[in-house]
Amino acid sequence: MDSIQVALKGQRNESVPASVRSVDLIRDGLSWFVSWFPKMFDLSGRRLFQDSHWDVPAIWTELTSNPDYRIKLIEADGEIQGFIVVQVNGYIGIDGKPCVYVAFIASAPWNRKSEGAERKHRNVGKILMSLAVLYAAKFYENYNVELHALSDADDFYRRIGMKETGRTKGQLKEFRFEKPEALALARLTLPQ
Repeated sequence: MDSIQVALKGQRNESVPASVRSVDLIRDGLSWFVSWFPKMFDLSGRRLFQDSHWDVPAIWTELTSNPDYRIKLIEADGEIQGFIVVQVNGYIGIDGKPCVYVAFIASAPWNRKSEGAERKHRNVGKILMSLAVLYAAKFYENYNVELHALSDADDFYRRIGMKETGRTKGQLKEFRFEKPEALALARLTLPQ
């Protein structure tokens, strides 16, 4: 999966061309510091989002050399609109079988629901989760995907068809995709 063309939804529901590609550590790390990082905090330095403390370039740097992980970005309008870090080997799901695990996923600050601000692009999270489904199909042929969600994202995962497993990791709830819901999402968001 080198690069694929997808479409995001713009502010007026128009189609916005975008591409999904692998991370370029230097270019994308710099872009994250310039574009995303300043928008993750208010003027007093208070975190605006639950993931504001993530050092994304450090995460990318550490995991790009690990063959068990894949990192993909969505780019549109010359900016990174979102990213996903997927563990494709070494994770055992709730059913005791190997599955794909979403280690990190984030949409750009300007694409998130927040008071008084209109999102620039929609469907970023759906497309990224569809990529996780593709990896599950490729590596395990079972379409199962699991993750531990920040509480701000719980509703999103439910809306796209993931089910709570009842397990937690600290304060994070675990969610799981199984074949019917996973295939439905992938068919809706990715080119056929």
